[in-house]
Amino acid sequence: MLDIYANEELAMEAFKKNDPLGVVAALSKAIHINPDVVKVHDLLKPTIEERMKTHPEELDTVTSYVHLNLNSTTFPELIKKYLPKFPNDKYFLEMQIKSFVTLKKNFKALEVVNKALKLYPEDLGLLYLRAECLCMEDKPTEEALNALDKFLVSAPKDHEKVPACYYRKSRYFYVNKNIEKYFECFEVGLSAEKKQLSCFMPYSFPNKELLEKIFNHEKQKFLDAKQLTSSSGNSTIAQSLTLIKQNPQRKPFILKHREVFGFIADKILGTGYVTAFQLKDSPNIQTKLSKTLKNITLKDMDPTAEKIYDGFKMDVKIVDYGFLPGGIAAIIEDVNGDLQKIGIYNWPSKGAQVLDFINAVKTFRPNVKLTIINPYMRMAISGTSMIRVDNPEFLKLGKLLLFIMSLCLG
Repeated sequence: MLDIYANEELAMEAFKKNDPLGVVAALSKAIHINPDVVKVHDLLKPTIEERMKTHPEELDTVTSYVHLNLNSTTFPELIKKYLPKFPNDKYFLEMQIKSFVTLKKNFKALEVVNKALKLYPEDLGLLYLRAECLCMEDKPTEEALNALDKFLVSAPKDHEKVPACYYRKSRYFYVNKNIEKYFECFEVGLSAEKKQLSCFMPYSFPNKELLEKIFNHEKQKFLDAKQLTSSSGNSTIAQSLTLIKQNPQRKPFILKHREVFGFIADKILGTGYVTAFQLKDSPNIQTKLSKTLKNITLKDMDPTAEKIYDGFKMDVKIVDYGFLPGGIAAIIEDVNGDLQKIGIYNWPSKGAQVLDFINAVKTFRPNVKLTIINPYMRMAISGTSMIRVDNPEFLKLGKLLLFIMSLCLG
């Protein structure tokens, strides 16, 4: 990381001295060390674009220009154009692999990464990418596990991909029903996050929020089963409170919710309007309200599968304020202390977004109790799980519980 920062500073110094060659040379060095970390400063954009016009075949210039367009829709075409000109350059090989991974073309990605490793056999970025490609299979193989272990043996403990490797290993053991090894790897991954540099925090890993929910769900089941065979006499309440306190997802889960809440509050209260979120269509499924409803909690539900738990009710309380647009979004907590997002749609409008926002905050405030009938576990458009409520019928406020029907009752 120090080498990256040093080269980024050299690029800025060259910019101040009006030295375009120095800019692209230093920036290219930083990019080749770790392209995931380097962000091209906006001040350098005109310099890079101008030099590209006069030096379109120069590796440092092309590298800087392509990386400048990393988030552009033209990026895949740029890689396709320049990789043949620099077929053995690690940056362009790595970007080609990542493009294939993004497009879920794992066989092509694996083909390129194997070629790249012949040129750079000890490169940690390529070793990780090979493991990632192998992990893209529906059922992870022992070859994928070995590739992850090969990376971990070579990488320093604070490398930014170490936690990701352990999360991928945990999936291998989960799929292969080795629950204790699954717990072990996931917990090592959480511990490895604590060794990360601040620039990599909060730690980002695909569907990490969902994975943590599955982990806590399985851990709770494991502890419950263990408690049944234990004679320790520990209080179930005390155990639940301890689990809540140790839950690693709780704080970032709430902080993320408040970050979005603050953004929307500023927009609505500042301008009076904010564009509603796009919703995934809900299936047209009719359910019936049973006279007798069984209790259910989050740990009894599978957060990876979209399902209506017909004939069940879930008692929860609001943990953090609800807000709009598109629907009322809040965080709920069940009797076990597990958290989940909830989205409530088709709520009666007050006629203006500002009034709707204020009403949502007043109605869905912390410690308000809800009972959700026929709870619907739904994958949101972001790819994370949530409880979705499409029809807020049967509503009682005040000292009574708030009853919500999660789907139309036909």
